[in-house]
This record gives sequence, structure tokens and C-alpha cells, in this order.
Amino acid sequence: MPASAQATTSPARPRARPVTTTYDAQQLIVHLIEVMDALLASVEQETKLVKAGRMKEAERIGSCKADLARLYVADSARIKASHAYLSEQLPDVLDALRQRHDLFQALFQINLAVLAAAHAVPGYAPPERNEPHAA
Repeated sequence: MPASAQATTSPARPRARPVTTTYDAQQLIVHLIEVMDALLASVEQETKLVKAGRMKEAERIGSCKADLARLYVADSARIKASHAYLSEQLPDVLDALRQRHDLFQALFQINLAVLAAAHAVPGYAPPERNEPHAA
């Protein structure tokens, strides 16, 4: 194979295995939610450390974040591969997962924007976010 073809060819990823039972579907969804929660928590922790100017500590979170991101991608691929089954067998659970995922993405984007700003501007200290008070 020519060197130019090698540079553009990447190894084929294994195809995500769709779920075939309700139990497997529920386990997958629970795992994905746990991964999303852990990923969001690690990014929030990183954001707090960056806000406090503790950049070295924030950098150490990177490997954990990378592992969680791989799990997130793998679980998301299985959810996509299982969409037909989930839509038929667990439509309400799938809808709830979509809503949870939308919230995850919004919170994740906010934290990533804060991190990007903090890394882009030397000495940048973003303002603290006020949490809404429970009524």
C-alpha cells in the first residue's frame, strides 16, 4: 500500500452491538447515564480548578476524562445501533434518555466554554455562576 494511502486509512472500528433484551437495554441506559454524570462531574471539577488557578491539578483530570469520553462514545454507538429495538420496546425510557442527554450536552457545553476561555486568556478568572435557588 502506498504511504499516502496509509496516512488516510484508519483501522475499522468494530460495529456497535445492538441490545436484544429489555434487561440489556436497561443496563446500557443506566451505564450511559452514569458515564454522562461522571464525565460532567469531571469537567465541572476541572472548571473549578481552572477558576482557582490550579492548572496543574486541572490537567491531571485529562486521562480520566478521556476514559469517560471513550465509554460515552461506545455507549452512544450502542444506543444508536439499538434505536429500533428501544423505540419499540422502551419508547418512554428512550424519550427520557433523550431529555437527559440534551441537559447533559447543555451543561457540558457551558463548562467547555468556560475552560476554553480560561485556557485562551492568560490570567482569566471567569465569574462564579450563581445557582438558582429552589422555591
